[in-house]
Formats: sequence, C-alpha cells, structure tokens
Amino acid sequence: MLSDFRIAVIGANGQLGTDLVSYLKRGEDIKIIPVYHSPSNLEGTYLDVSNQEQVKEFFKDCHPNIVINTAAFHKVDLCEEHPERAFEVNAFGAKNLAKSSRMYGSTLVHISTDYVFDGNLGRPYSEEDIPNPVNAYGKSKLEGENLIKDTLGGENYFIIRTQALYGLSKSSVKGTNFVETILKSGKEKKLVKVVNDQITNPTFTKDLAEGITSLIETERYGTYHLTNQGSCSWLDFAREIFRLENIDAETVPVTTEEAAILFDCKARRPLNTSLNTKKASKLGINLRPWSKGLEEYLKYRKKNGI
Repeated sequence: MLSDFRIAVIGANGQLGTDLVSYLKRGEDIKIIPVYHSPSNLEGTYLDVSNQEQVKEFFKDCHPNIVINTAAFHKVDLCEEHPERAFEVNAFGAKNLAKSSRMYGSTLVHISTDYVFDGNLGRPYSEEDIPNPVNAYGKSKLEGENLIKDTLGGENYFIIRTQALYGLSKSSVKGTNFVETILKSGKEKKLVKVVNDQITNPTFTKDLAEGITSLIETERYGTYHLTNQGSCSWLDFAREIFRLENIDAETVPVTTEEAAILFDCKARRPLNTSLNTKKASKLGINLRPWSKGLEEYLKYRKKNGI
C-alpha cells in the first residue's frame, strides 16, 4: 500500500528512527528520506523542527507523502529545567510539521507519550481517557498533539502514544535506554536500586516500527496507543533483564518519592501510565508480549557485538 511513496523519518538516527528506516527499507519501491537534527556523516537531511522556515524548505524540496516524526526533547528532568525548549520542539515543532503537511498533502505520523496522563486512573489508559500531564515534558507533548489536531482536523495524521522505548542505535549503546543502563549497573554494582511503584509497558522499537507501518497502511487516521503487550514495574523489568542475562546483582526496590531524592529528579513522575492498545488491536495490529520483545533485543545486541 506504500508503493512509490516518499517517506521522511525525522530523528532517523534515534532508537525508533533507526528501526523505522530499517523496516521501511524492505519495501524496495519506497523512497526513504532520513532526517537528522544536526549535521552528521550519515546520508540524509538536517532539520530543526522548531525552525518554521527550515520545515517549509524541507517540504518544498522533498515533497514527502508521509512524514514520521520521532523527534522530541524527551529528557524529562531537562524539560522541567528548560520548559521553553520542550515546547519549542515538542509542541511548536509538531505544529510546524502539521502546517506544512497540510500545505503539501502529506500524512503526518507523530510519536507521543504516555506522560500526557497523570497516572492516577488505576487501569490502563485508552485513547478516550482525558489527558492530565504532571510535568513539563508531558505538557509539551500534549500541546503538540492538540496543535496537530487543530491544524489538520481529522485528516491525514496519526498520533501514536507509546512508552518505555528501547532499541539499538548509536545513542542507546551509550546507555540512554533503560535496558542498557540496567545492564551496565548490574555488571558494575552488587546492589541496584530500581523504582517499584511506577507501572509501564516496555516497548521494543523494532516491534513498534512494524506496528507503526501497519497502522499507516490502514489509513484509519486518529490517535492510537501502541506498545508491546503487558505491563510491569520498572523493578520487574530490571529483574527480567538480569534473569535473561544471568547477571548476579541484587535489585533493591525504591519508591518514586525515594527515587526523586536518590537520583535528584527535577520532574514529577506519574505512577501508572500503562496504555490500553485495544483500538489498534481492532485493526489487527498487536505487538508481542514485552518479555518476548526483550528476549529478542538481548539476542540482537549480542549478534551486533554489544
């Protein structure tokens, strides 16, 4: 269904962007346009989504049929310290892409977050539940969602909320996802302190990339939740990583309140933002259980010599 399409992947060197480019390249008649935030030795285009003129020029030059926006200012504590930058990228950057998408008739696929919710519902959040973010990151991402909807109405966009992403990229092997951070900690320390009262859906970006592609092909526009199946605490996630890798480290549970002091967290974290994915499931899009995704990720990283 995506034959002869020109698909721009913004944030192509990030974890999700890397897997999206890899998966989409399987379609030999699809033209992939990798887009990066800053100049690099990778073949592609440089674009700052918060720069409206750059965005306009990009669309004018490339004429993409589909734009997948994985770009985000997503370090939660930095967002709390620099909310203006969070809104520049996560909100106004999304608006810039939406305006040019409307002008050129492109479909915009925007990646959002579970942090648009406050975590107090007591069950997995559906797309119909009312957002109520508790930190600057969540507020900026929600504003991005709203600006896309206001700009594009009900046409030509997908807003995809997901969470707890991990995948292989140049950034992830430096320890910028939870799996890599925990592996490093487990090998260096006898005791590893992990939050036990925050519930999430760990999501392998390889699985998410496949799910996003399938969703685009349906042309059923709107807002969707898309994660690997099942939820757990960050503590249980860490313990499963250690079990699969046979790492003999003791995990020590800590509360969110304790962690805020221990790790000097600037931003408030919601407790249970697990997501209900039944809407996507009704379209036949189901990602595998999170534990199976984790198993493949760990095998994949060994295969790549990490």
